[in-house]
Amino acid sequence: MHYRFLPKLVVLFFVLSCGTPSEYIHFRANSNFEDGRLVHHDCMTIFYSDHCKQAHWVAYTLYKESLSGDAKRKDNFRPDPKIPFEKSAQLSDYRASGYDRGHLAPAADMRNSQDCMDDSFYLSNISPQVPAHNRGVWKRLEDQVRHYAEKYDSVVVVTGPILRGELQLLGDNEVCIPQLYYKALLISNSNGMQTMGFVVPNEGSTAELRTFALSIDELEELTGIDFFPYLPRQVEKVIEASFDYDDW
Repeated sequence: MHYRFLPKLVVLFFVLSCGTPSEYIHFRANSNFEDGRLVHHDCMTIFYSDHCKQAHWVAYTLYKESLSGDAKRKDNFRPDPKIPFEKSAQLSDYRASGYDRGHLAPAADMRNSQDCMDDSFYLSNISPQVPAHNRGVWKRLEDQVRHYAEKYDSVVVVTGPILRGELQLLGDNEVCIPQLYYKALLISNSNGMQTMGFVVPNEGSTAELRTFALSIDELEELTGIDFFPYLPRQVEKVIEASFDYDDW
């Protein structure tokens, strides 16, 4: 079973001031999606697809201090109480499906807060991932993003599935199975602000992460998302046009 889904989404970042990425912490979305809804949790903002039963994107700022703490992973996967029951995936959709309940905002990024750790297990933050993808290349990318947060103190992260094209469906609630996942990153360092994107197929891979890296301009073309429009226009134009993987 397939569903053709061609979204065009704009992610708008409210800038508190033109400074470090940690200041890009409030999010909203303008969209022509009829199925999209914005959901705020303490440590992440979700733009949710009612039809595909998962997020179009999850946005948050990952701080260095987010990576240490005593929050315990409980694996308490459950529907998001802010999503209507009939619009949510259910645990039964994933059961014996052969797909992992893959996090978009990783639980390991929420170690300094038990509430945030628990929120990361809402099914609104979960997407069906091939096990070799979720436990392999996607985990390596998540680890790399945490390395950037350790190095630069904070990273703005927007992550999600690319819900475009002909998508297979999972379970009684017809959860879309993405073919591709992405991350858009924004940091600030001694050279100023830098951005970089990644697009990773929903399959296992031993390729180096640099293989999946691309500019934000290229990522915007693939996803239909404008990731950082509230940056100063000339800054956005320059830093989204190219990237240097080795400079990160």
